[in-house]
Amino acid sequence: MVGTKQEVRTCIYYKKTKLLFLVAIAVVFILEGFWLIDMSNWPGAFAPVSLRVIAILLISFFALPFFIYGAKLFRRSPAYIIKLEGFVDSASLVKHTFVHWDNVKGLEIYTQKVTGFLRYQMNTKYVKVKMKNADAYVDKFTGLPRWFLRFNQQRYKSPILLSTTGMQITPKELFRLLEKSLVDYHQQKMQH
Repeated sequence: MVGTKQEVRTCIYYKKTKLLFLVAIAVVFILEGFWLIDMSNWPGAFAPVSLRVIAILLISFFALPFFIYGAKLFRRSPAYIIKLEGFVDSASLVKHTFVHWDNVKGLEIYTQKVTGFLRYQMNTKYVKVKMKNADAYVDKFTGLPRWFLRFNQQRYKSPILLSTTGMQITPKELFRLLEKSLVDYHQQKMQH
């Protein structure tokens, strides 16, 4: 272990205007869902049952981002803290986990491609943290966090995917900061 002091190198915060925009989009779709429920009760409404089903799906789907991003609007703590010996992830569903650089095999930018409505393709970028012993890392957790990490491990070949949605940084910038800190740590470790 290099030194005993956990030197904070960088803190990455949420950008409140981005979070507010994401919450506003969720609110618009939730309100549209309630409007569809109301519209299904109008006399002569076309396919009222279908309208209610669509409305419930809209409300259900957009309620999750509303609550997730709404809660982050009021957080003052950073989403990521990059330290000399690793980083703290407070943005994921498994919060406040410290990942030591000794447990990291490498980093990469991972692009998740999703084809949506009318064949519109969205590319969401993450920083994938490749672990030396992912199973040992996942086994430290219990319950829902463990399930979530295992799901990531099986689907993405890494338990940790770092998102920059709603933050003041891009995935590429986060990748560079993490990579520099990882390289600096190993260089300093070899000097001692």
